[in-house]
Amino acid sequence: MLSKIKSDFTTLTLALIPVAIVINIVVGQIVQGVLKLPVYLDSIGTILVAVLAGPLAGAVTGALSNIIWGIVFNMPNTIPFAITAFAIGLVTGLWAILGWFKRELPMAQGLLAVLIVGGLLIVIQFVNSGPLGAGLAIALTVLVLVLTALRVFPALVAVGGVLTGIVAAIVSAPIAAFVFGGVMGTGTDLLVALFEATGANILQASLGQGLVSDPFDKFVSFIVVWIILRGLSPRYLARFPRASNVIKDA
Repeated sequence: MLSKIKSDFTTLTLALIPVAIVINIVVGQIVQGVLKLPVYLDSIGTILVAVLAGPLAGAVTGALSNIIWGIVFNMPNTIPFAITAFAIGLVTGLWAILGWFKRELPMAQGLLAVLIVGGLLIVIQFVNSGPLGAGLAIALTVLVLVLTALRVFPALVAVGGVLTGIVAAIVSAPIAAFVFGGVMGTGTDLLVALFEATGANILQASLGQGLVSDPFDKFVSFIVVWIILRGLSPRYLARFPRASNVIKDA
């Protein structure tokens, strides 16, 4: 196990990690700090590294991104979420090892996979946030179903993104609620306020917001990374330690 982890941190991986960190910070700063959108898009670099260099490399990239982001831009509220970013890297690396960035499911199986994961999200939201959260989860599930049916992207890429978003939301909620009182100074604050207005407590509101923002955010981020990977030549991808995650015959 240790030898495998060590083999992931090749020279190419060590060169990719700083680039990925810059991508995370720049895109995240624009989306959250400037545009104030209710999403993040600060994990694209983390996901890319996790797919090409393994779970630990992705996790380290995510955690360092949040820490450096907080220091450079004087945004200490991003630093505690290094825990979430670490988890995103680990989970993404697992999906990549399972071949989710290269496997194509038959249409029926792909739609069923989306329905199962979407159903899980809907149930969690309904239990936590009631009809409002469940309604938003249903909307996301329908969107992903339609795009999957149109073969805009592989079903497993969408499923991996939504599942990663659920994990990120669960990890982030206690941090947002108990460290920051649910107020982050970003576009997601509007969703927290919306859930609180329905009678949810701060933890429920933070989790409800996360279960709206994170699955959609990671779904989009996974698609962006999938597009990036498709644009790279197999010969270049083969140089990375986890090339078999994306090249079918690697």
